[in-house]
Amino acid sequence: MAGCGRYLSDIASDLSRLSPENIDNMIALAQLPENVRGFGPVKEAAMQRHARDRADLRTKLMREKPSCAADQSTEAPGDLDV
Repeated sequence: MAGCGRYLSDIASDLSRLSPENIDNMIALAQLPENVRGFGPVKEAAMQRHARDRADLRTKLMREKPSCAADQSTEAPGDLDV
């Protein structure tokens, strides 16, 4: 279960960096565990690819500046259509 905890930690920490420019990388990071399947050498190879791809994606995401939802909003809080 350590892998699950690391996965959740990755997603939680990287969400603060989510932006339109890196959403594809975030989706790819979220989907990585889907590719770890099989038994024996097949699973081992999948886990090695997973570790490599995870490191590459996290490096790309860490290069991004954290976004702030308030900075991206173009409407004032009272400007809702009712």
